[in-house]
Amino acid sequence: MHKLHRRELLAWAANGALAIAARHTPARLAYAKSAVVSVADFGALPDGSDAGPGVQKAIQRLPSRGGSILHFPPGIYRFGQKGNYVMDIRGIEQFELRGGGATFLFEGTPGPIRIGNCPGALLQGFTIDWKRPPFSQGEVIEAEPTGKAALILVDPEHPVDGSEHVKALATYDREKNIMAVRGIDAGDVVEKLARVGDQRLRVEFKRPLSLHKGDTLVMRHEVYAANGITIDHCSDLRLMDITIHAAPGMAISGLGCRNVSVQNVRVMPAPGSRRLMSTTADGIHLTSCSGTVDIRNCLLSGMGDDCVNVQGTYLRVQSIIDARTITVSRRDSRPFSAKDLIPAKDKVDFDAATTLEPLGHAFIAESTGGPSETLRLQNDLAAAIRPGDYLIDMDESPSLLVADCTFPGNRARGVLAHSDATIERCHFANQFEEAILLLADAWWMEGPSADRVSVKDNVIEGVERAQRPSGAIRVGAVVVDSSGSSRPSNGLVNHNVAVVGNTIRGSYSAAIHASATTRIRIEQNRIEGSDDQPAIVMDHVKDALIVGNTCRPAAALKITNSDGIKTKSNQGLVL
Repeated sequence: MHKLHRRELLAWAANGALAIAARHTPARLAYAKSAVVSVADFGALPDGSDAGPGVQKAIQRLPSRGGSILHFPPGIYRFGQKGNYVMDIRGIEQFELRGGGATFLFEGTPGPIRIGNCPGALLQGFTIDWKRPPFSQGEVIEAEPTGKAALILVDPEHPVDGSEHVKALATYDREKNIMAVRGIDAGDVVEKLARVGDQRLRVEFKRPLSLHKGDTLVMRHEVYAANGITIDHCSDLRLMDITIHAAPGMAISGLGCRNVSVQNVRVMPAPGSRRLMSTTADGIHLTSCSGTVDIRNCLLSGMGDDCVNVQGTYLRVQSIIDARTITVSRRDSRPFSAKDLIPAKDKVDFDAATTLEPLGHAFIAESTGGPSETLRLQNDLAAAIRPGDYLIDMDESPSLLVADCTFPGNRARGVLAHSDATIERCHFANQFEEAILLLADAWWMEGPSADRVSVKDNVIEGVERAQRPSGAIRVGAVVVDSSGSSRPSNGLVNHNVAVVGNTIRGSYSAAIHASATTRIRIEQNRIEGSDDQPAIVMDHVKDALIVGNTCRPAAALKITNSDGIKTKSNQGLVL
């Protein structure tokens, strides 16, 4: 152990001891007994060299049981382009990655961190960034009248040589650092790209785009290439005090985890840069998790997709073999491996293909994989269930809390949630689409339907910049028709939703839009400046209570195909 590391380790241990003494919790006291492995002892240094090999050697020395800490002395660690994951940590109990304020700087498309099957893991105190962000931005200096080509002057921070590929592009408001109102947002639209001068690219499109001279364009070279942090089948996982400035994918992506806590995580463009984007996809996306998901005091800005998406996954009934045996398939028809299978004893709900209304439920006795998943059930199928209907594992639908978070603006939606969710005291601004979306979605196979959801005491400003008919807060359901196109469901799919005490200012669409819903309460909300849009829309809704809301200026309550809508003590809400 070299002298520099001894001093760093002693200082770190002293600070850790003070923190332990201050908290006096059993979990924190246990950390003092953990094995400490410093990356510095294996040649990973913040000196400009590739830290990857040294970090990987340090990971190999972590004990699988008894608790361990992977420690980074402060500084900037650079990582090359080799390998799928730089830090791949699997099967280690009570593992901690303590960054100590270090910055991890990447090149290319390696995955920075993957944590798999690590119960009780803690990731804390580091920053992830890319030396060259996985997108380019610049100004349109010439646009052909046909809309089929444009000349782009790319910002110096994004060096280009003409070999780049563009998977998606969008127009931005550079002064406000957000997407342009009614702007272009297109994927898989670039036919050809060539360098025609210093930082100048000529881009040809597969179809006409309405670009104009002076437009600011962000071109994503990657969308889902690598996530900043990937978590896979972990339990009791905590992510704390982490900053992610860029990633060629999502900031945090999780699958099959139980009990996840995300606190003081910041996803945002690097301060001092002119970047208009942070990650090229979502901020936090958790799929098929269970237990609780607790997201607090986070800031998520500039993502190329949604801020937070916590969802279960619909499967489609492929065949009914007998009253207690069925096969199911995925949206993308991928085969099922052992880790994909629905566990025995889990409860699955069945929903109708035409409406997503409930058809019944069953408990799993046994499941086997292959091109499709075969499920043996503990009870008989409901008589109404047919091939083509959907099922979803309700034991992989966590209780969600999103509280005291800030969402300053991003390309898509703010928070997507489903069942047993609370979204409170958050600040949303400048989302290109909805701020809060509660949607059972057969097109993307994301569910379940909304039930026992509370949206309260949030502030929402200037959202729905795409200016599509929707809502700042939207509750609904989407099904797929016989032609393969998506359409809104007319069934009563969502239940028991409360939208209470929110302030909604300047939405480009309705403030609150509910459809395919029964038992919804809209109470004590303040709606300001709806720009001639209806304040509240009720479409295919039953049993709604709309009480004590204030609209300034006065705006419409629009009701269609609905029953049992009761209003009371509203101000400025015009029927």
